[in-house]
Amino acid sequence: MSSLVRSDRAPATSPVVVRCGSDGACAVLAWRPRPIDDGSPAPEEENEDAALVHNDGRRTVVAVADGAGGHIGGAQASRLAIEVLADALQRSDDSTDLRPFILDAFERANVGIRTLDVNAGSTLAVAEFDGSRLRTYHAGDSEVLVVGQRGRQLYRTVSHGPTAYAVEAGVLHPDDALHHDERHVISSALGFDELRIELGRFERLPDRATVVVSSDGLTDNLTTDEIIAIVRRGPLLGAARKLVELAASRMADAAGEGPSKPDDLSLILYRPRADRETLAAAIDSAALTTPPSPGGSAGGARSGSAG
Repeated sequence: MSSLVRSDRAPATSPVVVRCGSDGACAVLAWRPRPIDDGSPAPEEENEDAALVHNDGRRTVVAVADGAGGHIGGAQASRLAIEVLADALQRSDDSTDLRPFILDAFERANVGIRTLDVNAGSTLAVAEFDGSRLRTYHAGDSEVLVVGQRGRQLYRTVSHGPTAYAVEAGVLHPDDALHHDERHVISSALGFDELRIELGRFERLPDRATVVVSSDGLTDNLTTDEIIAIVRRGPLLGAARKLVELAASRMADAAGEGPSKPDDLSLILYRPRADRETLAAAIDSAALTTPPSPGGSAGGARSGSAG
C-alpha cells in the first residue's frame, strides 16, 4: 500500500502517524509558512512538497519530494515524482530487490516532469528499509539523516549543491552554510537537464535509531545539532512537532541570529522500534487514502491515494 501525503492550505503541527512494520512507525508532517512581506508562500497556495509512505508488510519505503520552479509547477512536479515512485513500488510486488524499481521511478519521473513543460523540477529523497537495513536514494537537497539514541550522527546524505559540497570537503562550516548566499542553489533534481541519482549502500540500522527524511525547509532553518537533539529520544510525535515549531519560529524571525529561510517543510520521522505513545496513535497506511475529518488525528494534513 502506498499513500501520498500533502499539506493542507493552513499551517499544521499535528503529524500523521503510520505503522511501519511490526514494531516501527513513521510520523509524517507537511507544513507551510504564513505569508510575510518578503514574498514567502501565501496560505491559499499549495505546498510544493509531497511525501510518501509505502509499506508492503515486510519492507517500508518513505520519500519526500520538494517542487521547484513556481507554486503551480513545483507542486505538479513533486506530486508527479511521488506518484511515479508509488506506482513503481506497487509494481514491485514481492520482488527481492526494490533498487531497480526505485531507480526506474527516478528516471521516469525525470522524463515526466520535463514533459509537463512547466519549467519546474523536484528534489526526491528516498529511504528504503528492509528489516534492520537502510538504503538511501536522492537527487537534489532533500535529505536523509540517521541519528543514534545517544545523539550521534550515524549517516547523512550529501545534498547536490555547492554549499553542501563545500561542507563535505571541509572548506565550509555547516553552520556557516546555513547563512550562505548560495544555500538554495542545487545542481541536480528531477526535471533538470542534468540528473544525478545518488545511491547509498545498505547500512545496518540500530533498533533505537531515528531516521529523518525531509525537504530543505527543515535543514535550512535548523542546525544538524538541533535536529539531533530533538529526535534522538522521546516520543516520535513530540519530536516531529518540535522540529516544525522551531523551524517555523526561525522562518518568522529573519532578523534573528539563527538561520531563517521561509519555505514549505515536509518531514518523515521513522523508528524501527517506536515508543508506545506513537504506536498507540498509529494508523494503518490504508487509512491515508481517505482524507481525515477536520480535527482528526491528522490535524491540518490531508492525504490522497498515490497508487
